[in-house]
Amino acid sequence: FRVRFSSKHFLYLTHCIQASVAGLKRERSVGKALYPLYQQRYTSAVRTFIQALVPKIAKCTEPYSERTFIAFQGMRNLGTSPATNSLVQLLASKIQESEHEQCTGRALNMMVYGVQRMDASEATMVYLRAVAEKLQLL
Repeated sequence: FRVRFSSKHFLYLTHCIQASVAGLKRERSVGKALYPLYQQRYTSAVRTFIQALVPKIAKCTEPYSERTFIAFQGMRNLGTSPATNSLVQLLASKIQESEHEQCTGRALNMMVYGVQRMDASEATMVYLRAVAEKLQLL
């Protein structure tokens, strides 16, 4: 099932993330944080949530699984902003670091799907180049 969170939910989640000293150490946590964005409108509360999320995602040292890459589709409704550019830049580095086996055709498709509504910013282009490099290996 899919739930649309209110701005109050995102403000609460942002507070919880900011209060946490630890990052999202497990790669599954990254997917679980990104996927719910799928049904959200790109509001200021969502942008603030993303700003809080980026440093936590950066602390994840586990390699991403196919499932986590598929969760990148959660970014589908996000617009282009400094917050999303930071997120997309970070996720591009995670794509580049990934092993070929995790970047299946389905995962790569969802990676592209996730940024389809974003402007052609430098961060988005770096992200799409990382996806294209993995596509060439299929």
